[in-house]
Amino acid sequence: MHTIRLRDPWDYSPAEAGGTWSRKFKWPAGPVGGAVVTLVLDPATDTATVTINGQAVAESRPGRYDISRTLADRNEARVASEAFSPAVRPFEARLEIEE
Repeated sequence: MHTIRLRDPWDYSPAEAGGTWSRKFKWPAGPVGGAVVTLVLDPATDTATVTINGQAVAESRPGRYDISRTLADRNEARVASEAFSPAVRPFEARLEIEE
């Protein structure tokens, strides 16, 4: 397994209730092929809605999202929740790639 951390910069956009943290990232690895790429939020955020490039992604386990089918050369991850505030991003994010 290979891990890529999605550190700062993350941007925050407020909403009527809560808000959205978003981050753009490139996918330099080319086509995913048979690999499984998982976005991991730590700690798990059970109230979040996660999208990659505008497409909602399904949770396989709390805080783990299979994004293999949604990756492009340039990507945007968005994590929205009514519980979020601009003060502190409440999670760390990473990509786990399994061949």
